[in-house]
Amino acid sequence: MSNNLKMSYCHIRMPPLSDLLAIIRFRLFLRVFYVSNIVDGTGQYISDSACQGKRDLTSLQMDCWPDQGNPSHADLDTWHCFLRTNILGRGLRLRTPLGDWTTVDPEWQWFFDPLDQSLIHKQNTTYHKLSMIP
Repeated sequence: MSNNLKMSYCHIRMPPLSDLLAIIRFRLFLRVFYVSNIVDGTGQYISDSACQGKRDLTSLQMDCWPDQGNPSHADLDTWHCFLRTNILGRGLRLRTPLGDWTTVDPEWQWFFDPLDQSLIHKQNTTYHKLSMIP
């Protein structure tokens, strides 16, 4: 399955309108367009932050989204139910993994490692890891 799998409501059980609006509000809050926006690098597991309802501040596409504000606790419950019913298998594993990366943009020179908050710079075929200054 493609890394660019969209969060499409066409192939899932359609929720009631009130739930659908809650899911949309939560998706806007998290700034999620593709399922790949909320999974780990393997494409097999949803991120803890997406499951907990926390926005990923490392996303590079932050400026094109409206400011949704914080969703309600009821919206979070609806989001969890949506994930369990339509996206997740057991635990945080996707029911249908996204699969292998098909391409990496060869022009990308900078990468971010959220585990240790470091930057990685690619120069030709060499990678340099830059730690955050305390």
